[in-house]
Parts: sequence; structure tokens; C-alpha cells
Amino acid sequence: MNEGYHEADTVFRKNASETFDFVPGESNAVNKGEISCYRQAANLPNEIAAVREAKRISAVDPAQEVINRLRQCSKFFVYEPGVDPPGHFVEEKATALEDDRKRFEKSLADFQVMLSAREARHNWRLGVYAIIVALIIACVQIWASAISMPSDAIGINFGRRVLAYTQTVASWFHRTF
Repeated sequence: MNEGYHEADTVFRKNASETFDFVPGESNAVNKGEISCYRQAANLPNEIAAVREAKRISAVDPAQEVINRLRQCSKFFVYEPGVDPPGHFVEEKATALEDDRKRFEKSLADFQVMLSAREARHNWRLGVYAIIVALIIACVQIWASAISMPSDAIGINFGRRVLAYTQTVASWFHRTF
């Protein structure tokens, strides 16, 4: 006895019947078989019985009618000759795993793009802050050198203007804060 699920060959698929004789590939004994859904998504024997009851006289075998129905089932997979039901299931799982890997790689790539954009914004801000600090240091140096000039220096009037501007700006800050 060879229990389990076995591939229904092309001849059977074209001339399906409710029960049938078959010889599994690993044995030389003829076995009785019946149509069933490997994924247990449909109860094919019950569907065949219902068709037989509804159409007592029909030119089409009820099993043939049930097998050839268009099915909208999330568990359905297209038959590939030479691949038994467990093989189809393994292929389906491998395909799902590959799709999951591709989705993960895409989300990882999207995340890396987001991090790169964030890093670029961060670097830009640091650059702006560095320029502002450099300008402040330059202004302080100019102001310090203008104040430290002796009165007979060439640019003393410039130094006095810088000092006046500095005092004006300081008074604005004092009033604001």
C-alpha cells in the first residue's frame, strides 16, 4: 500500500474520474486512488458528490467538472508536470521566501537611503554652524585688534567705528534678552 499524495498524471487530468487505479513511481503495484486537494483548501470528494446529485444525467463526469472549475483560492498553485504535490508546496514556500527576501532587501535599501539623506542634512547643518562660528571668531578678532590699536595707528577711526557698532549691537541684545 502506498498512502499519501501522488502526482496525477496528464492522462488522468484530461480524463478524471472519482476513483482510479494508479501505479506510484516508487512501486510496481496498482493502487486505488481518489481525487483530493493536497492543501485541504477544497473538499473535492464532496464537491463531486454534490455535482453527481445535482446532475444525475450528464455527459461530463462529475469529477471532470470539479477538477476543471476555475478556482479563486489563495492556496491554489498551477500544475507542473513531473512535480508531486509536496514538491509544489516546497516550491511555493521557496518562492514566498524569495519574495520575502526581496521585500526585506528593498526595505533595507529604502532605510539606507533615508539614513543617507538624514546624514547629508546633518552634515549640512554642521557646515552652516561651522561657518557661523568662524564668522563670529573673525569678527571678535577684528574687534579685538581694533580696540587694541594705539591712538596714533592708521586705522584708529575704523577701530572706533567697530567699537561703536559693537556697543550698539550689544545694547540691542541687552534690550531683547
